[in-house]
Amino acid sequence: MARSIGDEDLRNLMEEYHPRRNWYRDTGRFCSRVCAKKRATQIELVLSKEPDGMLDGLRSAEIFLSDADEVMRNLVRTHGQCTLDRERNDLFHALSEMVIGQQLSAKAAKTISGRVADLAGNPFRPEKLAALSFESLRLAGISSKKVQCLKQIAEKVLSAELQLDEFGGKCDEDVVRTLTRISGIGRWTAEMFLIFGLKRLDVFSETDAGLRRAIRMLYSRTDEDPETAGISGKWRPYRSVASWYLWRSLDSLGAMSRSRKAGDVQRKKERLVQ
Repeated sequence: MARSIGDEDLRNLMEEYHPRRNWYRDTGRFCSRVCAKKRATQIELVLSKEPDGMLDGLRSAEIFLSDADEVMRNLVRTHGQCTLDRERNDLFHALSEMVIGQQLSAKAAKTISGRVADLAGNPFRPEKLAALSFESLRLAGISSKKVQCLKQIAEKVLSAELQLDEFGGKCDEDVVRTLTRISGIGRWTAEMFLIFGLKRLDVFSETDAGLRRAIRMLYSRTDEDPETAGISGKWRPYRSVASWYLWRSLDSLGAMSRSRKAGDVQRKKERLVQ
């Protein structure tokens, strides 16, 4: 039976051994070629115990990205294992959620998706969504343009004009071209579907505001285009996983900001009491 790598296993491997430079990170000691080869074999042994597919790719990505640069190494240590494999596998549901989430915070998108699930099933079913009235979806908090887009997707899936199951055999650009022919779906939505729906490991959305913000903060960059800044190229072939860690870094910053604000409020209350 395949054994999943635990957080402690992965942390020990990454903190202790640096495969390209043959030294131990915790002490900075250089080790012999024999020692280095032994550690590499141990890493391969742990990875070989993972089931084939997405999970195996994620564990490999975490080690690869930890070796790519110091920022990524710290993010992997801080946030642990990437959980892209835990995202929902239903492609119609995933694509619909990408549309709902356009230009919304993750919290708002989750709330609206929950309301739609009450109406169209969980996961969303195309026949149920197509049968819903325009007004019921608007009352769930979805804009008129997004409702039209969702209806169009459901109708295309039901008529077999859009066959989502066939995307597995298509390259990223073919998927993007197919989806962006639908009114209301742009490149960003298609790229999010590639990452969270099709579980593609090497997708980087250059227009994603969150990724651009994270790169500017973490890498002290002012470049308009993070791709041309030469940052994301280092993460190939695992740019989707790198993106996941960048998004998590923003979540952490948001939590810290909320904590500071709550502390400021509490201190003001205490001063008023005094």
